[in-house]
Amino acid sequence: MTAAASCVTDGHEQVPAVAVLVYYGQCAIVGEPLCQDFTACRASDCGQLGDVYDADQRAAYCQRPAEQFQAGEAPHGPDIVEPGSARHPELLADPDTRTA
Repeated sequence: MTAAASCVTDGHEQVPAVAVLVYYGQCAIVGEPLCQDFTACRASDCGQLGDVYDADQRAAYCQRPAEQFQAGEAPHGPDIVEPGSARHPELLADPDTRTA
């Protein structure tokens, strides 16, 4: 993703993206660029860049708040990663060799 990438969310097309979603299947795929409004952790005491985007709730959560959900209610969906961050190459690595 280049610095010119824009958020793909309706109504935010002119807003610069700060992160992308990473999907897993046969291989990792870097997906849609998202802006700050859609990547900030929704936990009331957080607001940092989220680690996972919960497609059901349409909200981002970072690891600490996500771990506090009851069993079966934890956010699930694609990972959120900031291009150029330490997590970026790790998330694109073979899922069998990733660390949790």
